[in-house]
Amino acid sequence: KTGKQLWETEIAEPELGYSETMAPSVVENMVLIGTNGGEFGIRGFVKAFDTETGELIWTFYTIPGPGEPGHETWEPCQPDMEHCDPDAWKTGGG
Repeated sequence: KTGKQLWETEIAEPELGYSETMAPSVVENMVLIGTNGGEFGIRGFVKAFDTETGELIWTFYTIPGPGEPGHETWEPCQPDMEHCDPDAWKTGGG
């Protein structure tokens, strides 16, 4: 109400290629924000932070990793594939 900063948190490490240019959205008790940096080979995500404390509530990766729902849909590399990276999910942006 006053414009006074209540808390501050780092969403991701800029040194790893993450950046932020969007405004967050507030839903109930959560501040939701995604990230930029897919062009730098980051793994995209959306995070939720508590509106009162700034503590991280959850992280949802836009590209699923091993053991996460949807990862099995990434086509495995085949011998006849000229350009295939089995670890592309790590830098998939999303």
